[in-house]
Amino acid sequence: MNWLPLSRLLSAGRSPAHTVAFRDGTKLDMAGLRHDVQGAAYAIGPGEPAMLACRDSYNFVVGLLALLHAGRDIVLPANTQPGTLAGHPGPLIDDVWLARPPGGLCPLEPFDPNRRQIVLFTSGSTGTPKALPKTAGMLEREGAALHTAWSAMAGAGPVHATVSHQHMYGLACKILWPLTAGIPFAAETHDVWETLLPAL
Repeated sequence: MNWLPLSRLLSAGRSPAHTVAFRDGTKLDMAGLRHDVQGAAYAIGPGEPAMLACRDSYNFVVGLLALLHAGRDIVLPANTQPGTLAGHPGPLIDDVWLARPPGGLCPLEPFDPNRRQIVLFTSGSTGTPKALPKTAGMLEREGAALHTAWSAMAGAGPVHATVSHQHMYGLACKILWPLTAGIPFAAETHDVWETLLPAL
């Protein structure tokens, strides 16, 4: 499968039937992803930076791409606990918000990845969480590097992880690489090996 950057993934991307993710054994395809992102981007619109905090990895991708296509910068809190979310400004895009039916559809034109900022945070396990600002272009290049390193050994997926997509490692390895490389990922989030092993 050929690699595609985030900025052109939905405008010049894969066939509508291409499987993007699996949720509870159900395939989620590219046509559905495009529609979901169009609806979310229309509802979000341009504006101030927004927080993105989803438990479900497919919803996270919808929110991520919708915010990027709407022209907003993104803040990714280190976790989705209420106390953590309360510490960040801007509107919150989460699983509940993304479950709303779309009121319209936004066109999905390519965007300039170097003009979109995504702020991640360290976990805070050894002190106060530290902000890690990156451009979408930097994340695209990380996804391309992972594809170069792993494409020869990649299977058919889906890709699972025990690291949250809210963190850099989970974002890079479970979301950015499979999404841009065309490999399905699992929508479910696993906090421990005991729930991951049966899924494998």
